[in-house]
Amino acid sequence: MTTTRAATASSPARVGLSFSRPREIQACITYAIIPALSALTLGGCNAVNHEEAKISADKRWVEVRTDLKLQMAEKAFEELRFEDAALTAAETLTLDPARHEAFAIMIKSYLEMQDLERTEDAIATARAASADSPELTYLRGVYLEMRGKYEQALACFSDARSRAPRETDYLIGQVETLLQLDRAEVALRIINEHLAEYDDEDKIAPLAAVAAELAGESRIAIRWYQKSCMLMPSQAWLHTRLARLLIGEGRHDDAIHWLAPFLEEEPSGTPAGQADGKDATTGHRATIMALLADARLHAGKAAAAVETQQALAEMEPANAHRQLRLMEAAMRAGRPDIAVRTAVRASQHLPAHDEIGLMHASALRVMKRNDEAVTVLQSLLTHHPRDVDALCLLAEILAETGDDEQAVERFKQALELQANCRWARLGLQRLNAG
Repeated sequence: MTTTRAATASSPARVGLSFSRPREIQACITYAIIPALSALTLGGCNAVNHEEAKISADKRWVEVRTDLKLQMAEKAFEELRFEDAALTAAETLTLDPARHEAFAIMIKSYLEMQDLERTEDAIATARAASADSPELTYLRGVYLEMRGKYEQALACFSDARSRAPRETDYLIGQVETLLQLDRAEVALRIINEHLAEYDDEDKIAPLAAVAAELAGESRIAIRWYQKSCMLMPSQAWLHTRLARLLIGEGRHDDAIHWLAPFLEEEPSGTPAGQADGKDATTGHRATIMALLADARLHAGKAAAAVETQQALAEMEPANAHRQLRLMEAAMRAGRPDIAVRTAVRASQHLPAHDEIGLMHASALRVMKRNDEAVTVLQSLLTHHPRDVDALCLLAEILAETGDDEQAVERFKQALELQANCRWARLGLQRLNAG
């Protein structure tokens, strides 16, 4: 709600009504004034009639200019020329201080420009002029929200909605502020109680989903997110939040269903993630791919998970988490060779990384390449001599190769560093029993 559109970098020069008038504006003015001028002509020499006609003509002229100024201000706002809109709205009020709708255009324009000082001044001027409407109350709430004064903003939004109960923006303002105040349960209740009063379900559904999620009602949130995704299929953030909840509920196939369409191959010449209007930027795309890989892995589709994780790892070669998730997926898919290749490639960007080194050695061990595994672990321990897991894994591999003496020594080192290490204690018991 408070997210503003970007204002244009420069605004065209304003055209005064006293010269260079567009033809339609000139016609409008002419037709407005002709009746009053006719009255002057038909009135003969009667001074009273002349004066009344002049007053009437002047009044009509001011009304026409005021209407045109207001229309120009509205048009400038629609065209994102916010500075022009605010200035023209101010000129409207100069012509007719009673045209309070001009205050709304002025305040909206300042809010769009995030000029809070001028917004505050405009609000104060409107209140001093006794200008009051649900829209002005709502806009004051937006200003207070941007100032971080959430309780006062909530009061404004609630007041505006009570006076214009079918205005969706007023409901959204009230609910968003409640979420800012950590009152998600109240926000969700208000939506449920008043949903039937509004037609803009595409605006309300995502808000209801977020409110339900923050209220801890994951199943209700899932339903709202699903509805939101159907109403707005191009919004990646909705799909990712839905997928996280589905994965948390163990519904991995459902998560795959909602995520996979975003990774379909784009037509040639279309930037990645932008096919058919999708808003999946590189960051969105990476998030979607990570969630999809996780869902596939837990759904027993390890080969597909590996494929997705490989693409992710290639996108971010220096991201240790990405490399580790690929190695994990590869091991679960029975592809330790992929894990080994990933570790070798990752070492170029992440030398001596402890977790990658451990996974590398584990993969080599599965492949019965114990000598290489020992070399990897010994190298790792030169950089991380207090790594208990590395010591225990090295001890296990040494024991498998028949070097029990060295294995015992490594398990003892691990216990010296961590006296309650269950792995080392059980390993020593097994070797001593043998």
